[in-house]
Amino acid sequence: MRGELRVAPESDHPDRLQSLAQMQVFVYRQGIREPYRVQKIEQQRALWHLTLEGVQTREQAQALVGGELQIPKSKVLPLPAGEFYIFQIIGLQVETEAGEVLGQVAEVLQPGANDVYVVRDLAGRELLVPAIKQVVLDIDLAKQRMVIRPLPGLFDAAGEPDAH
Repeated sequence: MRGELRVAPESDHPDRLQSLAQMQVFVYRQGIREPYRVQKIEQQRALWHLTLEGVQTREQAQALVGGELQIPKSKVLPLPAGEFYIFQIIGLQVETEAGEVLGQVAEVLQPGANDVYVVRDLAGRELLVPAIKQVVLDIDLAKQRMVIRPLPGLFDAAGEPDAH
């Protein structure tokens, strides 16, 4: 009603609700990322209710349904050592511990027990890399690099996904 949005928070820091008041945020929907300023925000049970500047009608709010509320990268809180935000992983160059460049992380899938990195090479082929300690040996954000050790059978000798 009157442009108020209900948001299901997926934040690693859901307690930071009040820090979003008056902050510029973004709504990412259908490949478009639009800026808004938070005018009002409050928690009601498990949902956040917020009013964005410029969203004053039910129709304007309805146009944002299904979107993802994002905050500026400069406002994200640090995670514990060894944990990363998805936006930090996407774009990393992936190479084996022997130095063979496999491609770049194009997407992060979250199917269940562990994340899966979709690594795309220059030819557009995709490799699926499980985000587990036995495979991902190092993530160096400063060097924009991820070093992996493919498990036996994960890729064939040519680097292609194993046909088994």
